[in-house]
Amino acid sequence: MVLLPDKNFSTVCAYLIGVNDAHPDRPLKEFRHWLLTNTAEWNNADWCRNILERCGLKHVPVDEEENTKALSTLTLLLQEFAEKIKADGEQSVIDEYEAWLMTNPHGAPDEWP
Repeated sequence: MVLLPDKNFSTVCAYLIGVNDAHPDRPLKEFRHWLLTNTAEWNNADWCRNILERCGLKHVPVDEEENTKALSTLTLLLQEFAEKIKADGEQSVIDEYEAWLMTNPHGAPDEWP
C-alpha cells in the first residue's frame, strides 16, 4: 500500500513519474507514445497533460469532480497500457507510434531524417 499526502491527480502523477524514473526498466517510458497513437494529432505534452486533455480539462483539476474524473481516466488508461504491454510487448507500442507519426500530418516534422 502506498501512502501519498493526498489524492490529487497531480500528486499521483508526480509519484508515478518518480517511481518510473527510479525503476531500472522504466515501465511507463512508452506510455505517452501509446496515448498519442489514440489521438488526432501530435503534441509535446507529457502523459499527465494528455490524460487531462482526454478528460476535457485545460488545467489541473480544481474540484473533487474533476479530480475523480482525471484519476479514473488515469487508472483506466494505465490498465489498458499494462494489458497492451503484457500481450504485445513494448516494441509493439514503439512500432505503432512510429507508424502513427508517419500517417499523421502533424506528427512527423519535415526536418526529421
